[in-house]
Amino acid sequence: MSILVSAEDLLARRRIATGALAPLAAGLRAELEPLVARPPEVPTLKAHLSRAGGRCEHDGALLAYDPWDARHHCPMCGCEYAGEAHERFRLYWHQLWLAERVLHAALLGVLLDDRHARALAATLLDAYADQYLRYPNRDNVLGPSRPFFSTYLESIWLLQLVLALDLLEAGAPAGETGELGARVRDRLVAPSAA
Repeated sequence: MSILVSAEDLLARRRIATGALAPLAAGLRAELEPLVARPPEVPTLKAHLSRAGGRCEHDGALLAYDPWDARHHCPMCGCEYAGEAHERFRLYWHQLWLAERVLHAALLGVLLDDRHARALAATLLDAYADQYLRYPNRDNVLGPSRPFFSTYLESIWLLQLVLALDLLEAGAPAGETGELGARVRDRLVAPSAA
C-alpha cells in the first residue's frame, strides 16, 4: 500500500490518464519536457529570509519568480534587483517549484508509463538525497530546517518528495528505482525528522 492509493489503484488510473484525460496529461507532460531534456541542478545553497531579499525597495512588493529566468524584478514598478539577499530568497520559491516538478514527473511517469519522466523524478530525488545534509541547519526563523528558513516550508517541500518516491516505488517497473528509496529515506527523510 502506498501513501495515497494502492499500487493497483494507481495503475488502474493509467487507463483514465491515457483515455478521457489524455489531453490534460499530454499538456502536463509537455510542461515537463524542458526539464526532461535538461534536468535542472538541485540548489546547493539554503534559502534565506531577510528584510531586503525578494522585495522591491520602492513599493515592498514581492519580486516576481520565474523558474526559467533568475533575474529579480518587481511586478509593480519593473525595477530589477541583484545581490545575494535576492538570490537566497529566490531559492525559497525555486525549491518549492522544483519539488512540485519532481512529484509532477513521478506521477506522470507512472500514469503515462513514461520512463523519461520517471527518470527525471528519480534523478532529482537522488540529487536531493546527496544534497540534503549539506544544507546547514542554521539561520532559521521558524524551527529547524536545512533547505529553508522554516520547518513549515521544509515540510511542504518534503511532502512533495516523499509522495514522488512513493509513486515511483508503487508504479514504476520492478527494479527501476533500485536503491533510490533507501537512499532518500536514509539521507533525506530520516534526517529531516531530527
